[in-house]
Amino acid sequence: FEPKKEKIQKMTSDVDDDESDTIGYEMMTHKIPKCDPKDEILQAFRLFDDDETSKISFKNLKSVAKELGERMTD
Repeated sequence: FEPKKEKIQKMTSDVDDDESDTIGYEMMTHKIPKCDPKDEILQAFRLFDDDETSKISFKNLKSVAKELGERMTD
């Protein structure tokens, strides 16, 4: 994820109500959609459970580590 400078400036200006070139916590909480923590956890779990067994095995962890450029040995 490498957004371009122009994209960041646009995102900042969209929430910068007082034109201070800063984004405060209150400003961001109005722009971020409310998410269900259970859904977020399930999405993260599915990233590891790529064989859809409803379990995370060592094989699953090794696969994710490989995608991240890490080496895991048996």
